[in-house]
Amino acid sequence: MFFSIHSIAIIVETYFVEMTAICENSLYNICSCKNKYHLPLTLPLYDDHCHVDLFFKYGLNQNDLNVQLTHGRKIIFINNRHQRYRWFVNYEIQSPNVKIFTTYGIHPKYLPSDSERALQRLDNIFKNKFHLNTTTVGIGECGLNDTSNCSYDFQLFMFKPQLKLAAELKISVVLHGRGINSFETLLCELKLHLNDTHKIHGHCINSKSHLNIISNFLNYLKNSFIGLNESMTTPNDNDSQKNFNNWLLTQQDILDQIIIETDFPFLRPSTLETNQYNSILLLPTLII
Repeated sequence: MFFSIHSIAIIVETYFVEMTAICENSLYNICSCKNKYHLPLTLPLYDDHCHVDLFFKYGLNQNDLNVQLTHGRKIIFINNRHQRYRWFVNYEIQSPNVKIFTTYGIHPKYLPSDSERALQRLDNIFKNKFHLNTTTVGIGECGLNDTSNCSYDFQLFMFKPQLKLAAELKISVVLHGRGINSFETLLCELKLHLNDTHKIHGHCINSKSHLNIISNFLNYLKNSFIGLNESMTTPNDNDSQKNFNNWLLTQQDILDQIIIETDFPFLRPSTLETNQYNSILLLPTLII
């Protein structure tokens, strides 16, 4: 369950406006100042990849967030529970304007020593053997990462059962790939275990991704999407930024395969102070 259509609506409404021209007050309330563009309060925001269970651990003030949401802005979070030891940590956002959907997965940088037990618990989550206070919509994030302390073979060993479970249950996959050498292997595994109509969210695609492989990924998997977040901007590397922008422009019907994500509380932009940073504020500042 991914919200590409709604994310594109946000792009149309806001992302072609200079981010400095958006009135920050309009993110949370109706504002009548004449100096900036006002984001309509009736427009929901969709964050297709964040970590709600980590929001308040990393300094976000829950009371402040609840106050910001009291004026009616609707926001949908896809909460990605990628650390197995936090799968069952209780959390709650006290606002009727917030809806949370959840993915569960085993991240390649947080692999367990008790692999069989972790995989069994993941299987039990998706087969409704635990009482969860959220709606599960996908497996992941899972995949391969060149900077993981775990061996490539062990990462693959943990990745494959997650794809098999996704195939069995016909549930979406949130794909994590880091390191230029990981992408070809990831695509091979997707082709091996999933059919070409399976829904895949390629998380955090940027200039460091293997863009030729990502093109093949988009072309082969008809229901695949790429997640764009703050990492797609490279202010100190104009060549990489230009290459990435040009790559986006060459992809056929790319707007139909883009979803917007913040990865909050990670990827804080350098232009924002810690106390300014939250998922609501970051979404409208993402520019394609």
